[in-house]
Amino acid sequence: MRLFIALTFKEDFLKEIEKNIKDIKKKFQGKWIPKENWHLTLAFLGDRFNEKEVIDFLKDNFLNLKINSFFAKKIDWAPEQRPRMIWVYFDKMNFDVFDKIFNKFEVNNFVPHINLIRFNPRPRRSLFKIDKKINLSFKPKSLVLFNSILKKPFAEYSKIYEIDF
Repeated sequence: MRLFIALTFKEDFLKEIEKNIKDIKKKFQGKWIPKENWHLTLAFLGDRFNEKEVIDFLKDNFLNLKINSFFAKKIDWAPEQRPRMIWVYFDKMNFDVFDKIFNKFEVNNFVPHINLIRFNPRPRRSLFKIDKKINLSFKPKSLVLFNSILKKPFAEYSKIYEIDF
C-alpha cells in the first residue's frame, strides 16, 4: 500500500481555489488534477508502515485536535528551479499542530501546498509568470489516511481512516 496522511478541504475553499486558477488554466493546457483529488499532504508513508499502526497513532494524537485557520498565500510554479507542477502555497503558520506527524514519520523541509497540475519539467524562463497572490484562510475538513493507487491519468485515492474537524 502507498499510504499518506493529508488534510482535506471544505467545498467553499475548493471553489475559491477554482476561481483563482481559472485564468491560469486558460493559459496552461494540460491534465489538471480534479478538484475531488485536491489535498494537502502532511506525510507520505509509502509502504513503510502498516495501516493499523498509523490509525492507532492518529487516534491517540489527533481525535480531539483543535485546529486554527491556515492561510493560502499564492499560486505559482513548483519547484522553483525547474518547474513541473503548479501549487497553491500555504503559510507555515499553525501547522505546528502536526509536529507529532512530522516527527514520527520523519517529514523534513515540509512545504504546505496543494498540487494542481503535474507536467514534464521545463526551464522557468519558458513559462509565463504566475506568482498570483491570494489570501484565503480556511479550516480543514478532515485529517485522512489515504491509500494511493497509481493509475493514469491520475492516482486514485481511497480513504482508510478519517478524523473530521
